Formats: sequence, C-alpha cells, structure tokens
Amino acid sequence: MALPTVLPTRLSLSTGTFEDTASKRSRAWTIIQQHPFTHQVDILLAYPSSSPAPDLSQLERLQPTYYRAQLPLSKLLDVEFRKTYIESGSLVALSIGQLKQDDIWCLPANGTLRLALAQDTYQTLGLPGKPSKAGPKGSRFYVDIDLRSPTLKSDSKAYARLSAAFERFDSTHQHLSVLLSYYSAPGQTAPLPLSSPARTISPSTHTDPSILVPFAPPTLFSDPTPNVADSEEWDAQAEELLEWAALAALGSPRVKVQDSPDALISTYAVPEPHAESTLLRLRWRGFLHHLFVRELLETLRALPLPSAPTHLSLTATGFSDTPLAWLPASGPATAREHAGGENALVTVLGGEGNEGRERWLLAEVERAEEVWERKVNVGMR
Repeated sequence: MALPTVLPTRLSLSTGTFEDTASKRSRAWTIIQQHPFTHQVDILLAYPSSSPAPDLSQLERLQPTYYRAQLPLSKLLDVEFRKTYIESGSLVALSIGQLKQDDIWCLPANGTLRLALAQDTYQTLGLPGKPSKAGPKGSRFYVDIDLRSPTLKSDSKAYARLSAAFERFDSTHQHLSVLLSYYSAPGQTAPLPLSSPARTISPSTHTDPSILVPFAPPTLFSDPTPNVADSEEWDAQAEELLEWAALAALGSPRVKVQDSPDALISTYAVPEPHAESTLLRLRWRGFLHHLFVRELLETLRALPLPSAPTHLSLTATGFSDTPLAWLPASGPATAREHAGGENALVTVLGGEGNEGRERWLLAEVERAEEVWERKVNVGMR
C-alpha cells in the first residue's frame, strides 16, 4: 500500500498586541490583508465546563454574501464599474480553475489583476507578462495589471490595447465561473450589479462538552528572547498549541477526555498542563473577504464572556489553487503562487483575565505540492 504524500510545510510565527486597532499599520491587520482569498473560517472557543455557555449571537449574525457568476474580464474595465467597485470600494474576485492547466485570474483588494495563462492564450492576448513556474517550463505565463493606475484612462492607447485583449479572452472563455465579494467599507457588504443572486453564508455551530484544552503559557504571547534555547522552547510551545487547534477544528477524537487510541493508530497526547473544557466551534464556508475575517476577529475580541476562555482562536483557510496565495505588505516584494494543498492563517488570542484578549499569536501556514515566489509591485489598501 502506497503511503500518502507528506507535503512540505512553511510556518511563520509572530506575536503582537491590539493596542492600535484602528491603524492599518497594525501588524495583525496587515497579515490578514496579505491573505487575500479565504474559503473557510473556523472559530474555536473553549471555556470551563462548570461555566455557563457564552452568548454567540453577535458572531452568528455575521452573515456575509458572495457571488458566483460568469463575469466577462472586460467588465473590469467598464468605467463606472471600475470607479465604484475597484477604485472606491474593496472588490475581490477569483475565477475557478486549476493553476497548472487552466486560464484563470484573480483580483485582490489592492486592485492589481493577475492573469495566469497558458502559452497559447498569453500569445493571443499580446500583453506584457512573465514566465510562471506553474506547469512545464515555458508553458505558463502571468500578467499583472493595476486597475487603479491613474494612467489607465478610457481614452488612452493603453486602455484600448487592454480592452481589445480582454475581449479576445472573453470570446474563448464565455463560461468561466468567477467568485466575487464586495465591501463598500469595512463592516459594510454591498450588492454587485450581477444577474446571479447573492449567496449568504450562515455559520454552523458545534459543541463538544468534554475536551482537553492545553494552557497557553503567558510567555507564548510575547516575542521570544534572543537566547537560542528559550527561542526553541517558544517555537515548540507555539507548534504544540497550533497542532492542538488544528485537531480541535477537525473534531478529532484525539483531544477528547476519554480518548485512548492504540499506539499503532496515534501517539498524540494533549500537551500538559491541560484542563477539561467545553469547546464551541463556529464555521463559515464560501468566498470570504479579508475584511470579513477582520470583522470576525474584532467581534471575537469584544465578545462578552461569562468566564475567561481556556482557548480562543480564529483560522482562515485559503483555496488550494490560486495565482496569489499571499500578498506583500507594500512595494516591490514577494507574492506567491500556490498549487495543490492548503494555506491558512491562525490567530490565537491571549491576555490576562476574562476581558484581556489584547495579545495575539499569529501563524501563517502553507502546505502545498508547489509554491512559487514572484516579485511584484503592488500595495495594500
């Protein structure tokens, strides 16, 4: 029997505080913006089994919308559409397809469109681009277009050339499905002028009454010391907590109080010290805007709880195939193509007392068949 392939994993850890929640320069919000396309969000909230259940109504009423439509690429150049939804608001879009073989495109909230194209399509469009490492050498190309550029005026030669290229693309991709989500402002979803109806995402909830939850040491929410031994211990503690959170989000029996599997099946043990708790899991699935992820996190921080939680975290999981899995914070930097696997952003909240929650431990996780890094010049909005 062939063993399953173990995909290589990239894990990046950081910590900080929520002292300046309104600032776009706050590190937590910046990292959330850098993860542009999310299809699932999981919230884990554990509390002492002897305590009353918290009121989740503030979280449950957060029900964003998205669209699945056949949107022509040329629509993005429509003067009113571009002004209203790309330049003024925050539109994100991702066409459905496989990065290694299909012609697909995506539009993150910064307004820089990326086309991921097969060689024939790339040559037909005649737009300047660069070779992609997705697929055999020379078979794939990508094109980046800043739709917010002040030089992209409807009476310019550049606009006319782009419009003609987009129309050629549309003529051979009439049935390309696109996922879209739009926010007119943070916390304000808005409708799009599409024939397809909006789809509402309602959260599912699940309760596990007897879960072993590890205590996160207070030092875990502070930057590791320069001492190598202390830093290695910090890394190990963070990885143990993240491993537990991943198992808990999956509903694994390994974190249940009564679990005692055969050693041939699993040798996992919940890190000590730990405590028996009740675990609430909330899940949103669909095409989720990064502003919704931020809204969830802000709501989670302010959620009134009857007792101090034993664990509080949010995981945003991205798409397995996307021309842009992660974005740079600003300027010329690295944006990564991602094929086959998973990418996720895990935020664990910590602090002193019930209303603390002022600190965060954030993990960027990427596990894929192939990841390609590219230098692009884009900025975050």
